Amino acid sequence: MNWPQIALGSQSRRELRELEDQLTGLKRHPVGHENEIRKLELDMEEEWRFHVEARADALEAEGVPRDEAMRWARTEFGDPLRWK
Repeated sequence: MNWPQIALGSQSRRELRELEDQLTGLKRHPVGHENEIRKLELDMEEEWRFHVEARADALEAEGVPRDEAMRWARTEFGDPLRWK
């Protein structure tokens, strides 16, 4: 099936990239930053979920069934475990 081409905003990608960069920096020097790392991981998970849901909503609006739209959106945004 060909999925509707709905571009992800550069703002969405930039926000996720900025959070990922912050987390990478903290993980280089984790001692004393454990709470900050955990909070940032939770923030990133929340941000990821928001963008996946928004993408799935857009796909669904184009006629893609919800379960397939969610699967496709998760594929586009990648595995959130890569941040941990």
